[in-house]
Parts: sequence; structure tokens; C-alpha cells
Amino acid sequence: MRPEVDLQFVEPGEVVYKLLCALPFLAGHARDRTAASGTAVVKTVLVNDIASHPDASMHTVAEYRDPLPVAVDHLYHGTGRRLPTSTQPCEYAYSEATVLLDDVAGHDRELLQAAAVLADELLHAYGIPQTGLIATDGQLRTDGFTDRNRGAVAEWARQHNLLEAT
Repeated sequence: MRPEVDLQFVEPGEVVYKLLCALPFLAGHARDRTAASGTAVVKTVLVNDIASHPDASMHTVAEYRDPLPVAVDHLYHGTGRRLPTSTQPCEYAYSEATVLLDDVAGHDRELLQAAAVLADELLHAYGIPQTGLIATDGQLRTDGFTDRNRGAVAEWARQHNLLEAT
């Protein structure tokens, strides 16, 4: 018999990976398609369900009245089993950072710094001080990602010359 599920969880590497994918795409779009330049405020949210977002219309998501809270937990390497890391689950976490569009769109070290700030601030809501995956100086720690996304992150970092020489 399986235990009843009382929360959802996401792994810190998934949060960082999504930011590394989305930030340069959105910054490049703003810069290249809309001719934006200079600084931009990036706002991120991590929600358990769209119904928990403050801007969600409860009329369009009536079936989501009681979504499960989310925890951010690490996974054991190899086994994939959950290692409880969060001190508390949340329904909604928010972060923001001011970035230079050219730096973030250019897949430079500044992209890693922006992703680190945004991800770390999101994880504060779960009682986690930082992801440990990107240092605030922009050093990527690919070995901290799970088996699920470590290879993709390492390959992406190699393509953009963002891996530290060892």
C-alpha cells in the first residue's frame, strides 16, 4: 500500500535549470524583438498550482481549490530518493533581480549570477539559504545537479564556455 501524498516537491536543480533556459530566451526576446536595452527587473514565482498565483482568476481555475503545498528537496544521487531539505512547504514563493538584458541574453557569467540570485531567493521561502548549484560569483557546480539534468546542464555550460577549468 502506497502512502498518501501530502505535498509535491521540486528539486533545486530543476528550479535552476528552468531559470537557465528561460532567462536568456526572454532577455534575448526583449532585446532583439522589442528593441529593449539596459536594465530589466526579472520577477520569478514558484507556485504549487496556477490557482495559488495572486493574479490567477478563481473563475477559470475553480477545480483547483485545494492544491498540495510544494517542498524543495534534494534527491540522493543514484537512487533518486527524496532527501527532505525544506524546513516548510509553501504554496507560493517570489524572487526578483535587476539584470542587464545584454548580459543575460548573452549566456555569460552574468546569466549564472542572475539565476543564482533568483533561485536562492525563491528557496528562502522554503527555509533553504541557497541552491549550492551556482555561486554568486557565477561559478556553476554541475556535479550538484541530479542525474536527471546534470548532463544537459554540463553540455549547455560547455557550449557557452561557462565551465571552470579543472
